[in-house]
Amino acid sequence: MEADIGADGGWVPWGAGAGVAMVEAAVAEVSAVSGVDRQEAAAQAEVGSIKARMDKEKDLNELVARLKQAAGSNLSAVVLYGSAVDHDFGEHSDLNVLCLLHRLGGAVLESLRPVGLWWSHKGHPPPLVFTFTELRNSADVFSIELLDMKARHRMLEGADFLAELQVPMAQHKLQVERELRVNVIRLRQSYLRIAGRRSELAELLIASASSFGTLFRHALIALGQEAPSSAREAADRLAKLFAMNAAPFHLVLDLREGKSAGGEMNLEAVFEPYVDLVTRVAEEIDRRLAS
Repeated sequence: MEADIGADGGWVPWGAGAGVAMVEAAVAEVSAVSGVDRQEAAAQAEVGSIKARMDKEKDLNELVARLKQAAGSNLSAVVLYGSAVDHDFGEHSDLNVLCLLHRLGGAVLESLRPVGLWWSHKGHPPPLVFTFTELRNSADVFSIELLDMKARHRMLEGADFLAELQVPMAQHKLQVERELRVNVIRLRQSYLRIAGRRSELAELLIASASSFGTLFRHALIALGQEAPSSAREAADRLAKLFAMNAAPFHLVLDLREGKSAGGEMNLEAVFEPYVDLVTRVAEEIDRRLAS
């Protein structure tokens, strides 16, 4: 389902428009929910968001305390990065943490393992562990991650080492191209192994949107444009640039952010144009960066 150019030079997304029709149908289903239901859902989401913030702050404080106890003077810094840094993060925002140590070897990892197990049992991603030398020397191959980390982070312990970290851009374009392809492949594989339960598809869409939102912003950077402030803006700008429709991506972000009545949304109808959209972006980036 690729975009066709109309006789007037305009564009018709996804061939005969089947993808747009499915998205419009999904939007119509969501719109059918009463205003009262939407207000109740919004109120519940706000309560849930406040509780999530309180719970996650408690977890972060305890993590730092446990790391200091386990690592002692070897602990240089602890930093929170990603969407959880924002004040409006919700239940789908992971607590992504990087721990900077002066020395890092097998014995150090063993001392940190109980902390990592506790953190994982709380439902959070395992912390990243680096020395500053390792981080500086690998900055060229982790340009996407470190650029985002520099732009959006919060120090939980120690000095802000990210402020002085220089991120080389020589490999940035190649990393963007590769990560877009990898995430499209991963999305297809994950879809093929889900059992068809609605909750599984919702989680797959929500998880993938976070990755693609980041990559959409970096795709624009790779094309020589200024980084947009949000994933939504990045999707809209790429859609305009590549003559596509960003509606499927916006619907998935609405689902992720609790802004839609997810129980009423036809997720299967959203998935098809969504996967076509991200595939097309990967293809266009590949073509344009190669030229």
